[in-house]
Amino acid sequence: MVPEFPFPVEQPNDGAPFLGDLVVLRPSVARHAPAAEWFLIVDFFNGDADSGLFEINLPAGHPQWMDWAQVVDRYDVAAVIRHSPEGAQTWQL
Repeated sequence: MVPEFPFPVEQPNDGAPFLGDLVVLRPSVARHAPAAEWFLIVDFFNGDADSGLFEINLPAGHPQWMDWAQVVDRYDVAAVIRHSPEGAQTWQL
């Protein structure tokens, strides 16, 4: 499920993950995360967009989505999918 954010959402141009993006974590940091899963960025840690820390959840519909959340650094992210009115973009970090 893709979150519904009003567009346009101010998104960084530097390739950094942002609210509403789907991300997969690097294997070295995913020890507490289900392997090879896509996660949804739902908030900035402490509400600070400049911190580079994100709260991630499993997407709605995942069997464990209500029981799991984690805070990760932007450098823990291996790949990003961003949905926008123009379509989906995917890139690796």
